[in-house]
Amino acid sequence: MVYIENGILKQGSKLFTKGGFNRPEAQLRHKLSNRPDATYKFSLHDESTWNRYHVYLCRACPWAHRVRIALKMLNLEQKISFSYVEDKKPESTGWKLAGLDPAGTGKSYLYEIYQQTPNYSGVITTPALYDKQHKQVINNESADIIRMLNECVGGDWYPEKLRKEIDEVNERVYPTLNNGVYKTGSSTSQESYSKLVTELFDTLEWLEGILKKQRYLVSNTQITEADWRLFTTLIRFDTVYFTLFKCSKKKIEDYHNLSNYLRELYALVEDTVHFDSYRGHYYDGFPHLNPSKIIPRGGAPEHLNLPHDRDRFAYDASHFKQRDVKGAFKRSESEFREQISEDGDYPPAKDRYHLYIADNCPWCHRVMVARALLGLEKVISVDKVYPIRDGDQGWAFKPEKSSYEGEYTADTVCKKTHIPEIYKMLGKTGKTVPILFDKKRMEIVNNESSEIIRMMNQKLRRFGHEKVDLYPMSQRDEIDELNEYIYEALNNGAYMAGFAKSQEAYNLAYEKYFDALEALNGIFRVRKFLTGDHVTEADVRLFPTIFRHDHVYHGRFLLNKKFVKDLKYVREWLDRMLELPGVADNSSIEHSKLGYFSNHGNGVVPLGPEWKVGGTLEKE
Repeated sequence: MVYIENGILKQGSKLFTKGGFNRPEAQLRHKLSNRPDATYKFSLHDESTWNRYHVYLCRACPWAHRVRIALKMLNLEQKISFSYVEDKKPESTGWKLAGLDPAGTGKSYLYEIYQQTPNYSGVITTPALYDKQHKQVINNESADIIRMLNECVGGDWYPEKLRKEIDEVNERVYPTLNNGVYKTGSSTSQESYSKLVTELFDTLEWLEGILKKQRYLVSNTQITEADWRLFTTLIRFDTVYFTLFKCSKKKIEDYHNLSNYLRELYALVEDTVHFDSYRGHYYDGFPHLNPSKIIPRGGAPEHLNLPHDRDRFAYDASHFKQRDVKGAFKRSESEFREQISEDGDYPPAKDRYHLYIADNCPWCHRVMVARALLGLEKVISVDKVYPIRDGDQGWAFKPEKSSYEGEYTADTVCKKTHIPEIYKMLGKTGKTVPILFDKKRMEIVNNESSEIIRMMNQKLRRFGHEKVDLYPMSQRDEIDELNEYIYEALNNGAYMAGFAKSQEAYNLAYEKYFDALEALNGIFRVRKFLTGDHVTEADVRLFPTIFRHDHVYHGRFLLNKKFVKDLKYVREWLDRMLELPGVADNSSIEHSKLGYFSNHGNGVVPLGPEWKVGGTLEKE
């Protein structure tokens, strides 16, 4: 290895000492700026600064890779020239330029480029930002270069509102992971190696935890410099660092969120990735780790070609929190919130609890779907009201309107004619369904659909399909996040559009609703259900909204940008849901249309659309 001292080429290494690997600070830190009076000026608005600079890169080098990505993603490839050194580095001369130098220096080696910089002493590294006007390297610190390029073009890699979070991530990722792989691989004692490899994998676990909750490292919607600084390490990890540097506890492929995150970023910059160069450089260039210099075969890790699932974070729940705008619909809170519990007034029991529901109501629909999936049809009894409400009297029991047995029922428990009478007998003025009712105490337990679903799963499924778990422990955080996101944008979002009293309120709800549908289409491109291969509570809560969209919400709530039938992956998920036991039997689009349209406008119920929900699976 070689370095430069006062402009003179010297033999030896500044990187490896008896204590292991020590990366020296970059010596050249001149600042590139778009200010008119800057010594080293670069501006998108001043063509005289275009092609003034050249960047020397190495395909294998993760630090140079950062800059190559910046040139691509900031659209600078035609304004700042760049070239690569050869993959293998001769011991006696250091990096050799690959062919004729496009910067016009006439030099053959990178050390000769550095020697043009007056009195330079230090290592000969890439990236090297070269000023063709002053004929010298002005900066060889990758972190500086990518940030300067971003600032010069007004990019969003380091937004002011996220700088604190970006800096915090960088400060942990650099020493323990970016540089940590080198320090681990070059450890000179078992004790040192054990400490470093533990810190390294602690950081990977920390990153996995972050990416479980959000799409990128500091944001759900924005890729920043923190992501690209991490990417160049992750993309080399399984191919090089895992084996050569003995960072071998787990591969990136073994981390669900890190691997999917890596695949998303890889798809954006695939043409900057060179796996053959990585293997060739590392296995040849670290003889103390690979004395034979045999280069392993193999291509890109196979998982990189699989679809990613990061679209599930296209919008976070806070993005959908409805602003308090004039004319916005506001849903009242449910009043009865008691819980079924072993040591409470309402213990788990078979045939003790009863449901009052309306088939057209999406909140009732989710409860009935959960009841079917959990096998509780013989555990919790049901009465069904007629879909068209009796004005101020509200939901009514009208069994005489049934066209088949059980379509609508009488009140078999309280013997009332209307739902508000059930509330009134308990001294309340409520009128909503669903209602979970205790037949022993003759009391309303709960009228919040989300809590009824949860109680059925947690407290009553022992009496039905006990092996079905709609809220598995390992997925609860993700389910809770999805529930919030789906409620704000879709479940309640449909009503925010449909019952808006101002154009502003409608527009806001409309945009958020269809943003969420597009995000779901991305999720279902790679997942059978919202959290993976099995249906969960999140799917149950989403289902009634998607089920109603084409035939009800599209026209009734003016959510007319797209039909679900035109969203390929959402439609396929809807079909899968309807194939689950009992789901189609508890889903009626005709009842939904009757309920939504009969009490609105002229009361006419539309005949179309002609297609059936879920293809051929909709119940006639």
